[in-house]
Amino acid sequence: MTFHYDSQLWSNNESFNAHDGTTGFDTLETKLPTYWSTPFSKICLGMKINTQLNFISIDRPSNSLHALVADGQYRNIMLGRDKWKKLVGSQASLQHNCNKDGFNVFGTNFGLSRTRIGILGNNEDDCRDCDSRIGFGAGGAHDNSNTCGNEVRYGGDNGDKHLKTMGYILFPGFLGNEHRKNYVSALLNKCHGVKPSPTTPSVRFWVLLYFGAVTALNTLENFNKERAVTSGASLIKFAFLYMKTKRVSSIPRANYGQFFRFIENKAYFLKVGNQSILAHCVLNETSLGPCGGGGWTLVMKINGAQQIFQYGSPLWSDKTAFNIVGGETGFDEQETKLPTYWETPFSKICLGMKIPGEQTVHFIPVNQSADSLYSSIADQQFRSTSLGAAK
Repeated sequence: MTFHYDSQLWSNNESFNAHDGTTGFDTLETKLPTYWSTPFSKICLGMKINTQLNFISIDRPSNSLHALVADGQYRNIMLGRDKWKKLVGSQASLQHNCNKDGFNVFGTNFGLSRTRIGILGNNEDDCRDCDSRIGFGAGGAHDNSNTCGNEVRYGGDNGDKHLKTMGYILFPGFLGNEHRKNYVSALLNKCHGVKPSPTTPSVRFWVLLYFGAVTALNTLENFNKERAVTSGASLIKFAFLYMKTKRVSSIPRANYGQFFRFIENKAYFLKVGNQSILAHCVLNETSLGPCGGGGWTLVMKINGAQQIFQYGSPLWSDKTAFNIVGGETGFDEQETKLPTYWETPFSKICLGMKIPGEQTVHFIPVNQSADSLYSSIADQQFRSTSLGAAK
């Protein structure tokens, strides 16, 4: 009962199984930092009954979903019972009365049906002893273990129900036109009433908060990954290697600088080859000094005091990742080699070194194009860069 009504996951700022936020509409539960850190104007709610996915949308601006739910205070939505029942489809059932819906929904008798997001029904003409619900983060009678779905006893309009579903909560995000997928169009049709045309320069997509996530695409997604960054002065030297990635296609070229100036440098989900990874991305226009404007993706971090990446290491010649988690955290001491090493073509490399006792990371750009860094190094053939010793 991970997301039971009484679970602390609804009130705290802690993620749960964040790595399962990349796998789509499956049965892997997850809570991502977007729950407490991302403002929105609309929410898309989905339930899966067997293989059927049903969605409804809620127009409700907020600083975050945490702001609407965590304090336990009731906030109404007034969608109406018919719209809530669309989540369950033809099997949906509710008692005829009460019809109290919103966030943190409970009746006078708190021990009976309650739900963090959803609607309650009652067979009596009040909201005292509610015996039915459709919702997310539910609990109470008559099946306290049904935390997401449709629970009904005593006079439901479609009979008694004990339907446990997979629930999905999504909010609007931004996606470049070239990376649209069929399932994104399906979500837009169901949640937003919009079907993007092939000529549309950009579309809105939905980023998942709970119980799975939209599969990561080959662009930067609106995803926050919080992780403590360690510090220390034990390094002889520390090297950071970033490669220039393709900018989001739907941003007009004249507005690149303005766009990237306001995006945080942090870990984003990227589609690399056939897998999705969290990789630290530098988007701020001035963060990498002479390397220039935003759109940089981490490739490797190398600790000069360690032997992991010495010249003879097979990590330079193979296609094996090393400590992928270290790719999420930016300019710290966690060595890492990401799949971007062999999967990602580039037109420029940014090299950085951090010297013990200094806070500054010193960067230089290398204008060198290749199918991947692996293709430039793995065969051990000399290739010049012609930078010169001074640089």
